Amino acid sequence: MNFYDAYICKLCLRPFYHSENGKITMQVDEELKSLIHAEMMKAILKFEIRVK
Repeated sequence: MNFYDAYICKLCLRPFYHSENGKITMQVDEELKSLIHAEMMKAILKFEIRVK
């Protein structure tokens, strides 16, 4: 999971509007990031390794 963390953070960037000065910054949407992590864990647990 650590290998993909930077990529997931990049995918989860969202604009954040500051009300005081009107500037827009990009911040990681933590809720979306946790949803992606959960779906990745589900996919990993479903993965099957077959040994011949």
